[in-house]
Amino acid sequence: MWFNPIMVWILRSPFHRLISQSVMLVQYTGQKSGKAYAVPVNYLQRGKMLFTISQPGRTWWRNFRKGAPANLLLRGEQVPAFVQASQDVDDVAQALTDFLTGNTRYASYLKVRLGEDGRPLPEDVCRAAAERIVIRYQLSE
Repeated sequence: MWFNPIMVWILRSPFHRLISQSVMLVQYTGQKSGKAYAVPVNYLQRGKMLFTISQPGRTWWRNFRKGAPANLLLRGEQVPAFVQASQDVDDVAQALTDFLTGNTRYASYLKVRLGEDGRPLPEDVCRAAAERIVIRYQLSE
């Protein structure tokens, strides 16, 4: 994406506070290439677990299908984490429900309607889950 270098620069700068409450930098080594990568992603944090929702067409998350370590630049701090990606529809649906419950502004982007109680509609979540990947980051102690 054309704006990723800009996001990386902001996240690595003293200006990270402008976006780092919802965007972090995932820094990892490619399993096949051995190259270092830094990918900015939106995240939701629940205790020592963070997660990201992505699209299957993007390739960066494939390095984490079997689980792998990575370093996160989280709110200006380097944090080691174990990262695991999942395409399981039930797993993705649960993550989407959690994500949208905490971030309703993403509902329209994901084409998920909200009920009168403000919660995402299950049928929309299931449809969206079939088109997404969930990536979980377990922070190291």
